[in-house]
Amino acid sequence: MGAGKYDRVDDILRYAIAIGVGFGAVMALLMQFIAPSVVRPFTSDEAVVKAGAAYIRSYIFDCLFAGIQFSFSGYFCAWGRSGLSFLHNTLSILLVRVPGAWLACRFFPQTLVPMGLAPACGSLFSSIVCILLYRWMKRQNKPTGDKD
Repeated sequence: MGAGKYDRVDDILRYAIAIGVGFGAVMALLMQFIAPSVVRPFTSDEAVVKAGAAYIRSYIFDCLFAGIQFSFSGYFCAWGRSGLSFLHNTLSILLVRVPGAWLACRFFPQTLVPMGLAPACGSLFSSIVCILLYRWMKRQNKPTGDKD
């Protein structure tokens, strides 16, 4: 933004999202195979390893969606719209992450898989909100960042 190359900003956003989602996809796939090995250094209790591996296999999908919402947060801040970043994160916490974790504990006490999915669902929600906010900004046809 500081260089005044505004036509490149959307390309950079797309590249950042592609890199984030690509990395997240690789990690999500990899973790499906190595989860017990990642948990095992922290405990010798095989029941804990099994539960932890199930949790991390579901939680890791947050990496896919975090790459999207983090990229949009940077984009919004670059345009001087940091309030939009605050908005999507706050909505995610209040409407998805906290209620999702509570519901997971309440209705699925025998497994940690739903608890691991709560953050991923929160990031997916944030990503959807970010896309909607991005489209709204484009319709405004004038993001409010300093262009001097």
